[in-house]
Amino acid sequence: MAEETKTLRHTAEEIDDAIDKLPAAGNAAGIYKSSLSFSSIVNDGNVTQDHLTEINAIYEAWKSGRMVYVLDEKGGYYNLGVLNMQLAEDNSKCSFVALDQDGVLCYYSCNPSSGVTGKWSVTPIGKDLFALIQHTHKASDVTEETNKRFVTDEEKDELSTLSTTYAKADLSNAMTVSLNQNGYAKFNNGLLIQWGYFSAGASNNQSINFPVSFKSCFSLAFSSSTDNTDNSIWSVNYAAIYASYFTVYRRYANAGSVSPSSQSFRWIAIGSWK
Repeated sequence: MAEETKTLRHTAEEIDDAIDKLPAAGNAAGIYKSSLSFSSIVNDGNVTQDHLTEINAIYEAWKSGRMVYVLDEKGGYYNLGVLNMQLAEDNSKCSFVALDQDGVLCYYSCNPSSGVTGKWSVTPIGKDLFALIQHTHKASDVTEETNKRFVTDEEKDELSTLSTTYAKADLSNAMTVSLNQNGYAKFNNGLLIQWGYFSAGASNNQSINFPVSFKSCFSLAFSSSTDNTDNSIWSVNYAAIYASYFTVYRRYANAGSVSPSSQSFRWIAIGSWK
């Protein structure tokens, strides 16, 4: 005797015939023919009011023990009754598994509580169905092969601390930087490097602020260029260094005379911030 072949797909006429053959009270207890169409549901597509209405109707039909049929992409009816729809008590999550328009098994989900502002998520599963199942592995399952797909709990812990234990290539997690004319590089280990440009006034004991305060400044250096066509020389020296600023004396010497200088200069300071 040949084995009977069964299908989950039926025409609208077949569904109508099945409903007609039910007892008088069987329509409500046996089959629900939904107007939900999978051809109208795509990934990141809008959740419509019709979708929301049918989601609730399908769920209620299942709760009452009825077989549910929905429209497929060809206009026929697809038996959804053997699959499973999950609907959260607070209506915040609806999910089910079904074939999409191309006959690919997919995981469908949306948030009915968002109403028509919500979006559908449609994820093909097929060979990746394994990825949807929560599972664990023994440490002995882990190999050193380059194509291994899983790690131990110890490896997970180590990976989770990479961003706090090791510096990134751009050092963005190891320092903060202000790349201005008067700026600084502040390292997590306490090192602080600052630099700047000064061109104001010609008074003695001139005060110049650091961009940020030092806890301790180890070194302060100056550089500048000047016109020596008249055989003049000039110098800049610090008078005192404080946490948030330093003071300098600038001198100009020419033909035996010495006077305050207005020559601009650049400076760099190295110290600690903690």
